[in-house]
Amino acid sequence: MAEAGSGRWLVVALGSGSGGRPIALPAARVRALARVPGLTRVPGAPPALAGLAGLSGRALPVLDLARLLDPEAAPPLPTRMVVAEAAGPVGLLVAGIVGLVADPG
Repeated sequence: MAEAGSGRWLVVALGSGSGGRPIALPAARVRALARVPGLTRVPGAPPALAGLAGLSGRALPVLDLARLLDPEAAPPLPTRMVVAEAAGPVGLLVAGIVGLVADPG
């Protein structure tokens, strides 16, 4: 996302429709937006770890962002994945992409 400067935020929805909870992510950390890939479950992993996906020949951990923020919630089926940079690349499952904003307000 070349146009995503350090002062911008990517707003994503954790749910669908009017019940969708918006979350702002620093756009400078976003590397890509993608459809949800095929995931390989990890036995014994915490519920927030949706699984592993292949990305450029490497295993990418994919987290269910709604479950990460509220482990008791039963989130709707995610439709998009945000690939973000943390200590390394990580996939974040979200219900949808709202947009890019300067002030998450």
